[in-house]
Amino acid sequence: MEYCKQKNKKKKKRKVRVFFALLLLFFVLCFIYLELVVNPVVVAATRQSVSSLSSTAISDAVYDVLKEENISYEDLVAISYTSSGDVSLINYQSVKMNLIARKIYSVAQKKLDQLGQNGVSVPLGAFTGLPFLAGVGPQISIKMLPIGV
Repeated sequence: MEYCKQKNKKKKKRKVRVFFALLLLFFVLCFIYLELVVNPVVVAATRQSVSSLSSTAISDAVYDVLKEENISYEDLVAISYTSSGDVSLINYQSVKMNLIARKIYSVAQKKLDQLGQNGVSVPLGAFTGLPFLAGVGPQISIKMLPIGV
């Protein structure tokens, strides 16, 4: 009788070990799948969207600053002519250009930070790693952290 109880305890321990080993294997396989399949697909899907959003944010920042400061071409460049009407000197207002560039950078950075908070939407099908399902399913919002230039 005692022998049967010990045998049952060993079977239970073995079942528990097998269960935890299978559970660990499942999590390891999920991690590998995420790293090798999902991550590259999601990065590829968001790269183009982020590039487009960044270009728009920078373009909007340039427009906003130039409009706010009421800056025209003549404010940034002074052209001197000879008595015969030929261009003799083009003088760039580099200090003013640098101040404007700094304001544009600041406004663009704020817009990019705001875009990062809003995130990028990726269809659920993109997480499968299968190209034909990349555009299928509800949109999943992925928040970004803008880093770099």
